[in-house]
Amino acid sequence: MQRMYYCTGTSFLTGDDIAHSVLEYAWALAQYGRFDLVRVPTRRSDGSAGFSTLLIGPSSQISSEDVTAAEAGDEFLAREFVQGVKERAAHLREPLPAAFEGTLFDPDPEDQ
Repeated sequence: MQRMYYCTGTSFLTGDDIAHSVLEYAWALAQYGRFDLVRVPTRRSDGSAGFSTLLIGPSSQISSEDVTAAEAGDEFLAREFVQGVKERAAHLREPLPAAFEGTLFDPDPEDQ
């Protein structure tokens, strides 16, 4: 399990794969100057499942740390979430369609 920290000073528990996918997606968004809202599956202090919504992008400050077994409980899995975030990151790396070149959606129209 991981405790993720967000720039607002908040933190939450989530699974290892979930935390790593969010951090990798934040890194990819920063590379392309993009932002996104991500609803992250979390573990509440009473052990129930919940969600935290993060706005992540180039200026986001997110970190995570391992937590002790006593604090974490069982590993928290969300395979569909992790796969979805990985697909979103991969989509960022795809070339833009010609219709978007030179528009606000083009990350750097000067380089075209």
